[in-house]
Amino acid sequence: MSQKITNNYPKLQADFKQDTGMDASTHFEEFIQYFNSRIYDREVQINEIFNEKLLDTINSFHTELEEFARSFHTIAKSLRKEN
Repeated sequence: MSQKITNNYPKLQADFKQDTGMDASTHFEEFIQYFNSRIYDREVQINEIFNEKLLDTINSFHTELEEFARSFHTIAKSLRKEN
């Protein structure tokens, strides 16, 4: 997941104005709370996506490992019969 890093500060100021009706420069404390909440929410979403992909990868690896173990067991069993 490759994303270009951009400066979203101006967009968040505009969103703050639209969502609250307040200007970020005159209501700076409220804007900082809004800003932190939006950033935290985005971080949580990114972490959730990352966790899902990580679990999918682990589950896929586990499945491949089980298939390898079954194949190894089958080969070992065949070799024992030949001896």
